[in-house]
Order: sequence, then structure tokens, then C-alpha cells
Amino acid sequence: CDGGDAFGCGKLGNRYDLGEGVKQDKEKAKELYTKACDGGDVFGCGKLGNMYDLGENIKQDRVKAAEFFNKACDGGDVFGCGKLGNMYAWGEGVKEDKPKAAEFYGKACDGGSVGWCVLLGLMYQHGEGVEKDKSKAAELFSKACDGGDAEGCEWSNKLKEQEKQE
Repeated sequence: CDGGDAFGCGKLGNRYDLGEGVKQDKEKAKELYTKACDGGDVFGCGKLGNMYDLGENIKQDRVKAAEFFNKACDGGDVFGCGKLGNMYAWGEGVKEDKPKAAEFYGKACDGGSVGWCVLLGLMYQHGEGVEKDKSKAAELFSKACDGGDAEGCEWSNKLKEQEKQE
């Protein structure tokens, strides 16, 4: 990190954030995540966004959180995309926009973070921000389940049971 490696700053920040191998220090983590994000490390941007979102050792600021999640997502960080989807789904730090929430959940899901597939599947199941499409919902729940997400398996089974009853 001291040599200018933004990725190293993000990883070191994560160590301080979690207290892994070093004494936990949220302030030091914030400094390192900021350095990482400023240096172009999208992981650092996402983690910094999460600190602002949760108000961890920092004044909670959902607008700033959304900005950092957006920067992370633009760089391909699926965590940032998913968290930004949550913010648009609930109108936290940004204006509520269900279609945008679906867009960001889709980016996270397509990026391999299967937990976000469940939330997108629920949007398709209920027609929130997207056209109602139970087959698309089933596909997303299955994708999550196949990726090891227990909630995806539960929703997949519930949807199958509903279809049997109809």
C-alpha cells in the first residue's frame, strides 16, 4: 500500500476492518479504503460505501454510500452493484427507482453473486420494477440455488409448490 498499490490498500483495509492479523481499527480501515478507492481499487470503494451505509465509525451518509457503491459497480464490483440495487429498491441515499434496482441486482447476479439473484427473482415474481414473469423468477431462484444460496433454494421450492396448486 505504501508503494502505491491500491489493491494492497484495499486488502490491508479489510484486515483492519475485520481485525484479521492486526488489531481491529475501523478508522484505519476507512483511511485505507479511501486510499484504495482513490487509487482505482473498486473493492475499496465498495467497502468504503458499506462503512457509510452502516455508519461504521463514521457518520452514516447514505448519499455518500450510494456514490461509492456506484463507483465500485462501474468498476465491476458485484457487491457494489447489489448494494446499490438495495439503495434504489428502498430509496436510501437515492430516489426510489425499482427498475434501476432490478438493473443493479441483475449486474450483481450476472457477475456471479447469487444472493442478488434471489432479490431480482422476487422482483420478477411480484412484478416490481420489471414485468411480472414467474418463469424468469424461477430461473433466477434456480441460479441462486445452484450457486449454493439456501434462500434461492427455498424460493425455488415455494414457487414450484405454488405452480402445483394453480
